[in-house]
Parts: sequence; C-alpha cells; structure tokens
Amino acid sequence: MDGEEGRWFPLTGVKSGKVLLSADFLDDLGRKASDILPSLLKGTDPNDPYGLAGRKNSLDSPGGRKSSSDPTNKSGYPGSSGDKSGHPSGLGVDGEDVELPSGKAKINLIKAKELIKADMIGKSDPYAVLSYGKQKQKTNVVKNTQEPQWNHEAEFNVPDGDSRTFNLEVFDSDKIGKDKSLGKLALDITDILNMDGDEGRWFPLNGVKSGKVLLSADFLDDLGRKASDILPSLLKGGDVNDPYGIDGRKKSGDLLGGRKGSSDSNDPYGLSGRKNSSDPSSKSGLGGDENGENLPKGLARINLIKAKELIKADMVGKSDPYAILSYGKQKQKTKVVKNTQEPQWNHEAEFDVPDGESRTFNVEVFDSDKFGKDKSLGKLALDITDVLGMDGEEGKWFPLTGVKSGKVLLSSDFLDDLGRKASDILPSLLKG
Repeated sequence: MDGEEGRWFPLTGVKSGKVLLSADFLDDLGRKASDILPSLLKGTDPNDPYGLAGRKNSLDSPGGRKSSSDPTNKSGYPGSSGDKSGHPSGLGVDGEDVELPSGKAKINLIKAKELIKADMIGKSDPYAVLSYGKQKQKTNVVKNTQEPQWNHEAEFNVPDGDSRTFNLEVFDSDKIGKDKSLGKLALDITDILNMDGDEGRWFPLNGVKSGKVLLSADFLDDLGRKASDILPSLLKGGDVNDPYGIDGRKKSGDLLGGRKGSSDSNDPYGLSGRKNSSDPSSKSGLGGDENGENLPKGLARINLIKAKELIKADMVGKSDPYAILSYGKQKQKTKVVKNTQEPQWNHEAEFDVPDGESRTFNVEVFDSDKFGKDKSLGKLALDITDVLGMDGEEGKWFPLTGVKSGKVLLSSDFLDDLGRKASDILPSLLKG
C-alpha cells in the first residue's frame, strides 16, 4: 500500500463491511517499498537483496527486480497481500532464464496527473517515451498542463531479446536545453499481463515528488491463450510455451495448466493427501468440477454491473437485455433494461460454495422478446479462481463468448467460512 491514497479491504467473518486503509514504510536503508517487496515474495533476505552471503556476483537490482511499482497490487497469486498482484513481478529480471510468452503487448498510456512543475514560469509541456527491449514509441506533446491526456496505444512484440521490463518516462518538452524528466516507471511483463481486461490503473512515477500515470494493457498471445492462462506459469517460473510440461513429464491430467490435481484449499499444506482433478474447459486451467470438497466453503458475491457493445438481436430498434447468473443448482436473474445495447444492472448475486462438484460460475445475457424465445447475446464461464482473483477489485471487463461483440463488467467478493482472505485461498487452488 506504500504510496497509495487508500485501499478498501473487506472485513472477514461477516456478510458485509469494509475499511479504508493507507500505509507507508520508512526503511532504515532508504529503499522504497517496491524495492523491498520482491525479496519478501521470493523468500530471500530483504536486508541482503544482492544475495552476497551466497553469491559473489549479482546482476539483480535490490529485491530481484529493476524497479517496478504496482500501486494497486492486484493479483491474488502466491505472495499476494490481499488483492490481485501479490506483486507477481518479483519473479525475475531481464536476462533471467525464464521462458516468456510470444505475442503482442498493447499498452495504452491514457493520461497523467499531479506531475511536478519543471519550469519556473508556467506549466509543463509533457510527453512520454515507452520502450521495451529495442522497441521505442513516443506520445504527442500536450502543451501547458500538469495533467496531460495522451490516449496513446503502443504495441510491442514479445519477446524482445531477454527483456521482460516495459519502461515509461515522462518528459517536459523544452525549446531550449535538454528535456527534463518528470518521472519514470518500470513494469514487469507480469504487471502487463495482470492488467489485461482492466479499464485502467494508476501507477506512481519514480524519481520525483509527485506524479501518476493511468495505464491499461492487453496481451495478444500467439497461441491464443488469455493472460490469466499465462500468468500462473510465469509466477511458478515454468515454461509458458509448454504449459503441459510435456518435456518433463509423461502424462498430464490437466489439459490447460500442466497440473494433474487441484490441492485442497481447506488443507493448504496437503496434509490429507490430494485427489486428481482435470477440467479441459476450466478458464484458468486449475482443475475441474470433480470434487466439491476440495473447494473453499463460503459465500461468493458476484456483482454484474453493466454490459457494453452487445450485439443487436432485433432488426428494428435496440435490445431489452437481462442476464442470468448461475452456479451449480443456484440461479439468479437481473432486471430487464429496455431499448439499449449498454444496460446497467448493478445486480449482486450471492451463491453458496461449494454446490455439488461445480467450480464454474456462468453468466448469460439475453434479449427479452415479447414474441418467441429470448435470444442469447453472449455467455461467460468463470472458474472459481477467476472469482477469487477479482476479490477486492472495483470491476473487470470480460468478453462474452459465442457472439461477435459484447462485454460485461463484474466485481466479486468471497466470504470464507474460515475467515480467510481470497489471497490466502488462491495459492492452494493454483498450486494443484
């Protein structure tokens, strides 16, 4: 949370309630929180970031990474402190022997705010340079402002040599002399993948007293996989281009994730032994609807906020959309919103978990029709890990399947019967 204005945390053991917290850490060695985090996440000594006690040379920057900061820290993967990025990025630096996915990274630099004033008189003329490996792009210059809006989409081919760091630097364009830096940002490839599907996220700039940039990102994988399918391999240090682990194993019971079973989230240490689980349709590749007793017990709350870009099902006029959310034998229906392709429902559905052997939450949007059968406007299937991964987020867009266009904005919370956070449950489900 260091450097953030504040973050909401859900209270456990009750049906509702959140607290707003902010925090700062003043390190005796003068380091930033983002420099210390990676060492803690990797299990190394944060006071010996270079590993000098065990190695003679180190190319790592403090904490095992070059300087990435993720203010929203939203990941829910191993090492998470409560939301969706347990800073997944403390998992390697440029040149480290980790297989990177092959594809195209799209980074949209939307805008900046609270930039420092580089000129004595007047405001700055900011522009930004984005780079990855040997690739570089520059935004337009926005005159006389500390809050420029660029909406610049940069595309980078991945991989580019050994690099896994995306760099951004904001400058003040100056007619006379060298352009002054207004701050820098370095993002690991896992930060980029972790933003996939988000509307935008604010990141603080480094090396300056103030300044933030709003970014969004998408990753188009050459193998057609989603970012959520690639992330676990990067977080575990495996080969993302060999998700089945075929080179090192004879058989794999998990068609998507290279893991044979799903560990019991109520027994995170595997003390009771483990059963096998496979689900070729699971979005996260993390096990299937084989045994409900391996799932956490609690209440899943899914808020279907709104939809956009829905297809037109009627020849004349717009649609009258509603949605059905289901899990196991439980089902809920939203209200019908008349004459729109962008309905706003704000419908909160609650589901008891587990429900039989199911681990998949389904959403289907329909066009309400007075005559004949209601037409489907698209479907979405979410694994329980997707629901847990959203815990604490304000919202995330998901594309609907089976149609040419259409997205739904969802948020979720999980109230665990044992009082655990979603970030405490996810690692067991992810480890298999």
